[in-house]
Amino acid sequence: MSCEPLINAKQAAAILNISATKLKRMAQAREVPAIQIGNRWKFRASWLDKWLNARVPSASHPCPSHFTEVP
Repeated sequence: MSCEPLINAKQAAAILNISATKLKRMAQAREVPAIQIGNRWKFRASWLDKWLNARVPSASHPCPSHFTEVP
């Protein structure tokens, strides 16, 4: 059981730097981890962090060769 609080779409959208409307559409399409309570979408920051890290290249997942570093 987690004690981490649920956050609303506006708060979650701020974390991802997208609009709350876009995030709600993504949640409805099951593109991001979320839970629907009534007609409201709720998120956990840790869910979003894990989801985002799985999609962003990192040291353990090097960028494809067509990407170059900018000095």
